[in-house]
Amino acid sequence: MVKYFFFLSFFVLFNGPIFVSASQEESASKKVVNSQEIQSEKNQKWHSLLNGKDLTGWETPDFGGSGKITVTKNGSVQMEMGAMITGMRYVKEFPKTNFEMEFEAQRTLGNDFFAAVTFPVGKEFCSFVTGGWGGTVFGLSSVNGWDASENSTSQFFESKNDTWYKIRVRVTEKRIRCWVDKQEIVDYPREDNSFSTRFEVQETEPLGISNYCCESEIRNIRYRILEKEEEEPAEKKENKGKSDK
Repeated sequence: MVKYFFFLSFFVLFNGPIFVSASQEESASKKVVNSQEIQSEKNQKWHSLLNGKDLTGWETPDFGGSGKITVTKNGSVQMEMGAMITGMRYVKEFPKTNFEMEFEAQRTLGNDFFAAVTFPVGKEFCSFVTGGWGGTVFGLSSVNGWDASENSTSQFFESKNDTWYKIRVRVTEKRIRCWVDKQEIVDYPREDNSFSTRFEVQETEPLGISNYCCESEIRNIRYRILEKEEEEPAEKKENKGKSDK
């Protein structure tokens, strides 16, 4: 016992106190949570919306002076710069609610929105704008008639050219949530709110991706149906702003 005490005292003297820090515990906890999240995602069935060869399942509406849309050798979709809007619309069956979709996008030329994604919200439609109004505005267009530059979903940060961003949209019975990479940009309630698209991108309804006066590249578009346990609780806080009504 004396020997053990002497050894312990010697160890503490030269190595500091023996303890597990909060950051270490938190790190270990995050590893477990991340592991569970990864396993949960593996159990979900993702549906790819691109075949990597051509635009099967997609249409390219004429917005008036649209840029050319092609599939590259690496399987991504290249959307060239047009006079204004260039975009594509998915024409196959797609869920109206309780879904999550994601894709990767980068702007290769220009400085405006490079991958605005239009999606169904029940019987309505809405767009998640990525880098609009000069490359800095992210948010929903439109909420109760107010576009992404005017409503409370607006987030402002710089989007860089030649940088891949992961865009994710989740629509449940209660909420719309959107992410860029791991940062949540939108968390907005559906109840007592109406959603619509700006006239410039209406041709991308019910599901589509478009850019404005820029050149962009899109890849890995996919979606999945959400399980019931993934729906957000009703008591989740709202972020409804005064300008949204």
